Amino acid sequence: MDFLLERLEGKGLTGKIAAIHGGLPYQARDKQVAFFRDPHGARILAATDAAGEGINLQFCWLLVNYDIPWNPARLEQRMGRVHRYKQEHDVLLLNLVSHDTREGRVLKTLLEKLEAIRRELGNDKVYDIIGQQFTGKPLTELIFEAVVEGKEAQAQREFARLSKEQVERLLAEQVRKVEVSQVRNLLSALQAQREVAEVRRMMPAYVRRFFQWAAPRVGAGIRGDIEGLFWLDPCPPSVQRC
Repeated sequence: MDFLLERLEGKGLTGKIAAIHGGLPYQARDKQVAFFRDPHGARILAATDAAGEGINLQFCWLLVNYDIPWNPARLEQRMGRVHRYKQEHDVLLLNLVSHDTREGRVLKTLLEKLEAIRRELGNDKVYDIIGQQFTGKPLTELIFEAVVEGKEAQAQREFARLSKEQVERLLAEQVRKVEVSQVRNLLSALQAQREVAEVRRMMPAYVRRFFQWAAPRVGAGIRGDIEGLFWLDPCPPSVQRC
């Protein structure tokens, strides 16, 4: 990000760039977003993945991913800052890769495959599931092996096998897990409510039993309906003080 800031300022944008990184407290991040939102403020917001969550940028519609993460699910987090409720424009997303490197070739193949499936399904959530495993290996491990260990062809074959049907199945499984989790949370809440209700239902019986047991021992008498409205008569001074 420091490199980008230097280059952008060298292009005459000094004082027109907002910046967010992990070293900024949340209050300072909010000020940078406000500076970017101001029509007379910043023209560009440069950010690390620290801006991937917790900020709303639906007032802009151009996102440039200068550094592509090896886990494309983080791309979805970045897009979610811009492509969100109250966005009034078509969002333009640019992913920059170095095409003549192992990393660039692998990521270019993967991103092109994902974009083709996204267009076919009409579902942006394709990026949510792509971080899951390919034939038993996490995506990040496949990319690491391709870039560092030279297993580029193996990764390319894995990505080529990625199909619309596979993505649909993974998306459906994700929805099912969410639904199961929601049902489990609902059942837990209902169980907690039931336990509270049971305690409250039992409390009057405990109170009656306590007074029936304790009253004779402190010289108190019980008048009225022990199952309904009752009072202590006589009522010892020690109990009256309580």
